[in-house]
Amino acid sequence: MLQILQVNDSVLKTPCNVNWSLEDISSSNSGRTMDGIMHIERVAQKVKLSCSWNAMPFSEASVLLKNVNQPTFNLTYFDVMQNALRTARFYVGPRSTSYLWVWDSGGYVKNVSFDFIEV
Repeated sequence: MLQILQVNDSVLKTPCNVNWSLEDISSSNSGRTMDGIMHIERVAQKVKLSCSWNAMPFSEASVLLKNVNQPTFNLTYFDVMQNALRTARFYVGPRSTSYLWVWDSGGYVKNVSFDFIEV
């Protein structure tokens, strides 16, 4: 089975949902001129992967969140545009989770979600 996401040497739990998007980064010289024509000077393109995971024990959520709790890291993922595995430098945006239930010896989260954003 293909592992969908790997941070450095750690394979992450397979997400229930991954949305791939590609963002154009334009220079400050880009914009519309007085004649209404759009002038775009693309300086880079960056990938964003919006991921979410369904219910899991606190212990699994902890491992997942600790693996991405670095300023930047190498992420290996399946890139739809390249139709191949790709490794690039990423960071994560805000991470969120909802508690499902809690008891003395542990508990479950309802979900975990965050975005991987290419550096």
